Amino acid sequence: MVQATADMAAFCFCVVDRTLSAESSKNTQQLQPSFQSPFTSTLCALFVSFKITRNHELRGCIGTFSEAPLGEQLCRYAKSAAFEDGRFQPITAPELQTLSCSVTLLSNFEPAAHCYDWVIGTHGVRIKVLVKGTALTATFLPQVMIEQAWDHKKTIEQLLRKSGYKGSITEEVLRSIQTERYLGSVCEVSYADYKKLYAN
Repeated sequence: MVQATADMAAFCFCVVDRTLSAESSKNTQQLQPSFQSPFTSTLCALFVSFKITRNHELRGCIGTFSEAPLGEQLCRYAKSAAFEDGRFQPITAPELQTLSCSVTLLSNFEPAAHCYDWVIGTHGVRIKVLVKGTALTATFLPQVMIEQAWDHKKTIEQLLRKSGYKGSITEEVLRSIQTERYLGSVCEVSYADYKKLYAN
């Protein structure tokens, strides 16, 4: 399993920083950070998250369960998490200094025996439930349950609501959930540390 590193999170900040700089200068040329190459050939599924450092409030989080070259994934999902998460307004240059970025690399995907068959603090959870022929899906990364102090029951309830399920959460619904668990390696860097340690 590939481990997430501070360089990966710093790379995501660099992508966002340079994208905003290019937009402000009307420069449409794609800017690539100088430390992309070490990640290019490794295949990974991942999520990129931005949070407000002061209170850990989520500011954007997008990722993929599909494996592709790590450098490409970091670049794509850094931009998506910063500018395309429909739950939030796009991140702006003035607020970058208030943010932290985390990269979570995903691995060891396996079906769970039931919706509570996973370990808090170890596994991320992905669910799928069929409602009137429509598949509703949602996931929480491994660190979410710890951050929110959720038990198994609360986590599954929140996943169902996140998926868009609006009905009663009955035993029948819980038994119908298809659950997948996975591992995640996470590393987080504040923008201040990125500027101090990694910016050119």
